[in-house]
Amino acid sequence: MSEIGCDGVALIPYKELQKSEFFGFFNIHETERQASGQGLVVLHFKPGGSQEFIDIEMHMDENDGIVEAIVLLDRAWIGGTGHVNVFANDIAKSFIDALVPADDHGAIEPLVAAIMDTRGSGDRVIALQPQRQQRPALDGAGAKALAVYTGTVRGQSLILSRCEITLENVTLEGKDRLRVRVQAKHD
Repeated sequence: MSEIGCDGVALIPYKELQKSEFFGFFNIHETERQASGQGLVVLHFKPGGSQEFIDIEMHMDENDGIVEAIVLLDRAWIGGTGHVNVFANDIAKSFIDALVPADDHGAIEPLVAAIMDTRGSGDRVIALQPQRQQRPALDGAGAKALAVYTGTVRGQSLILSRCEITLENVTLEGKDRLRVRVQAKHD
């Protein structure tokens, strides 16, 4: 694994991330690359569809490991308590799932499942087969993170063994957006 200086490890090697379902399914492609003053390379990406609503940025270390990743989703595009865009659910869930190290996957499973299952009060779901899968319950921090996703809470961080996930509702350049950040933990 790639190291961040001598404090910690990367979330995932960039080459491995490029082979992930997240990159393939959403047709994620690099749009810009620039050096930062901290010895990192900042990478910018766009998905194949809905580009005007989604911005992705990743920070790569000198060993080509991703040490921080951010996805910005337009709040109006995600929706809220009345209607939720299922494509937004899928990209948010897949982003978290792809960037969180394997050691922490058990801890995020309830949150990513809840994001994927999020529906607004006006959304209708027609199931071809009965839903039999019981989803794990969210704890206090996970439930608050889901409330951030739906736009009813400002922000929440989840500190895991190898990374920190932060969801927050922000206004950037006059647009209300959801920022999801996955960052490698420094020892």
